[in-house]
Amino acid sequence: MRTSKVDWFRMNSLTSSSIFNIGDSAHIRSSAKVIAIQREAELFLGREGNFNDYTLFKRSYPLLTLKRIPTVKYNESNIIHVGSVRVTGASTSSVVQIGSTNDIKCYSRVKHVRQLLSDRREKEQEEREEG
Repeated sequence: MRTSKVDWFRMNSLTSSSIFNIGDSAHIRSSAKVIAIQREAELFLGREGNFNDYTLFKRSYPLLTLKRIPTVKYNESNIIHVGSVRVTGASTSSVVQIGSTNDIKCYSRVKHVRQLLSDRREKEQEEREEG
């Protein structure tokens, strides 16, 4: 176990199951499921946000096969000293860490939906032409 010393740190944004950690840790787990719906017109239908509507959220996460890599560590000091760090942002199950971790598992699924008025008008026009 080591001590982490940070002289200066600035982060503008940390969101959606992200982790900021100064120091060592054994395990880090983070998971996020996000549905982002952007509409050109302000309209709320009342049924947005149902993860079961999208197959993306039903899929299992792929398992990684890890290979053992022989390593030799020599730490001259038991202190991790960092002068300064500036992070613009960390989002959706990410990790910003000054230190070490034995095991990190972070999962993220994001579905972006863009609904534009021009798409709606084109669809209505097609329906009129077909009918």
